[in-house]
Amino acid sequence: MAKKETKKADLNVLTVKFQEADLPGMGMLNYLPNPDPVLKAQGGRFQVYRDMKDGHLGSVRRKRNAAVSSKSWSLQSGQGSYDKARDIETHLWNIGLRDTIKRMLEALDFGYQVTEIVWENINGMLLPSMLIDKPQELFRFSKTGELEFANEKNGPIPPYKFLLVRNNATASNPYGEALLSECFWPLALKKGGLKFWALFAEKFGLPKAVGKMPFSATEKEREDLAKVLHGLIRDACAVISDNGSIELVESKTGNNLPYESIVRWADREMSKAFLGETLTTEQTDSGGTRALGEVHNDVRAELTTDDCAMVEAAFNTLLKWIWEINWPQDAEIPWFQFAQPKDMQTGELDRDKKLHDLGVRFTEKHFIDLYGISPDHIAEISNSASGPMFAEKPEAKPRQANRETAVKFAEGLASAAKGLTDPIYELVANAKSLEEVRDGLIGLYAEIPVEAMGEEMQAAFLAADLAGRFDIMREAGLA
Repeated sequence: MAKKETKKADLNVLTVKFQEADLPGMGMLNYLPNPDPVLKAQGGRFQVYRDMKDGHLGSVRRKRNAAVSSKSWSLQSGQGSYDKARDIETHLWNIGLRDTIKRMLEALDFGYQVTEIVWENINGMLLPSMLIDKPQELFRFSKTGELEFANEKNGPIPPYKFLLVRNNATASNPYGEALLSECFWPLALKKGGLKFWALFAEKFGLPKAVGKMPFSATEKEREDLAKVLHGLIRDACAVISDNGSIELVESKTGNNLPYESIVRWADREMSKAFLGETLTTEQTDSGGTRALGEVHNDVRAELTTDDCAMVEAAFNTLLKWIWEINWPQDAEIPWFQFAQPKDMQTGELDRDKKLHDLGVRFTEKHFIDLYGISPDHIAEISNSASGPMFAEKPEAKPRQANRETAVKFAEGLASAAKGLTDPIYELVANAKSLEEVRDGLIGLYAEIPVEAMGEEMQAAFLAADLAGRFDIMREAGLA
């Protein structure tokens, strides 16, 4: 029987149709415009974000960036060449990768960040000699979501030339999410609040200067005195007749001025935009507990892990290009990894110890790849029972004597209780209804020795406790 041929589906058809379809708002453009609402209102000028200067905003930006840039990092060789990985790691350290990491984190501020790679022949290998951050205005994204030059005269993007880092990019928004966009209006309102707050403090926070003149004083004399007073205390002055008066009508706002509330609200909004929380930066009016502060810090730690993954992806692309250019025959490529928090490494140590107790044995490569320990720092890995870190549990001797004692005790207890339970068994067997069993038990209760029953019940509880302890010891391998 001839084998029936099945037509293979063209997996590119659906993708091509989707890529050729115009997204809403594109019109006749041959590229995807940046959907950021602030940039759209400002004509696409990123300078509006670069001009956003504020003490609190700068603080939360530096805090989030430092959580990543301050971490140590290494190249994990995996199944590949350890010597090649260490050589490239040393080279990357020498070209100042820490500053590059800080620049890459600008993707959080602007949505995306582009880094140019300058290649150089070093000891017979083509390696990056410089990593230069480029302005966002020089690039845009095509309808297919590919990076391209904003000026079409520059031609297509050359291969192996630019690293792209994006924050939460999607198919409809390849430009990523700019966190400064979320801070634009809070900062604008904060600056307005500070301006009016300063005017309020100047007008009503200082003593008023009131100059009194005779009613017959001329207009020029009044103007001259007003200039003198204005030179002393700007606008907080007045010139009136010596028999006149001035009354200031204040709004009833209590001790809480609206300007201060606006400033605090703006700071909280900017903290939430960059840190996802507020308690690690400021304390709210209602105070805060240590537990709540730890929860807020955990949220910030999760954002740090996500930021690390974003930067790691860019450097892993760089490593892929380095290996494709210099060692295309290598199947295994090392990967870039930030050092894990101590609590995560502690969890892996606990897991490895439990696996070792179950009989799993580890190689030197396991410690190098998982914990980033250099082979030069490992003198010996002992998988024997005497190993201090991963020691096997000493073999437990069977507790046969305890087991036989528990069995004999249970058998003796059953024999002693037989005389107490036989009348009950006989009653249940001969009764014709539950009511008869109930009434019969009331009658038998007077004939059963209560003290003997109490002793037997106490012994039964003791036997049950011993049996439970024995089962636990047996599961633990101690019996």
